[in-house]
Amino acid sequence: MLSNRPSVGIDVAKNFCFYAAVSPTCTTFLKSFKALNNVSRGRGC
Repeated sequence: MLSNRPSVGIDVAKNFCFYAAVSPTCTTFLKSFKALNNVSRGRGC
Protein backbone atom coordinates (compact mmCIF):
# COMPACT_ATOMS: atom_id res chain seq x y z
CA MET A 1 0.00 0.00 0.00
CA LEU A 2 1.51 3.32 -1.07
CA SER A 3 1.05 6.42 1.02
CA ASN A 4 1.60 10.10 0.29
CA ARG A 5 2.56 10.79 3.89
CA PRO A 6 6.11 11.07 5.24
CA SER A 7 7.41 8.43 7.63
CA VAL A 8 8.82 9.57 10.99
CA GLY A 9 11.18 7.59 13.20
CA ILE A 10 11.99 8.28 16.84
CA ASP A 11 14.82 6.55 18.72
CA VAL A 12 14.25 7.04 22.46
CA ALA A 13 17.11 6.81 24.96
CA LYS A 14 17.33 7.74 28.64
CA ASN A 15 18.74 11.26 28.19
CA PHE A 16 17.93 12.08 24.56
CA CYS A 17 15.91 11.14 21.47
CA PHE A 18 16.82 11.11 17.77
CA TYR A 19 14.14 12.13 15.25
CA ALA A 20 14.17 11.57 11.48
CA ALA A 21 11.63 11.76 8.65
CA VAL A 22 11.63 10.61 5.01
CA SER A 23 9.21 11.28 2.19
CA PRO A 24 7.28 8.52 0.38
CA THR A 25 10.01 8.59 -2.30
CA CYS A 26 12.69 7.83 0.36
CA THR A 27 14.27 11.28 0.24
CA THR A 28 15.04 13.28 3.36
CA PHE A 29 11.89 15.08 4.48
CA LEU A 30 13.35 16.47 7.71
CA LYS A 31 17.03 16.42 8.63
CA SER A 32 17.52 14.10 11.60
CA PHE A 33 18.17 15.80 14.93
CA LYS A 34 18.82 15.02 18.58
CA ALA A 35 16.64 16.41 21.40
CA LEU A 36 17.60 16.23 25.06
CA ASN A 37 15.17 14.81 27.62
CA ASN A 38 15.55 17.36 30.39
CA VAL A 39 12.64 16.65 32.73
CA SER A 40 13.69 17.47 36.31
CA ARG A 41 14.08 14.52 38.67
CA GLY A 42 11.12 13.79 40.87
CA ARG A 43 8.68 15.85 38.80
CA GLY A 44 7.68 13.14 36.32
CA CYS A 45 6.14 13.78 32.92
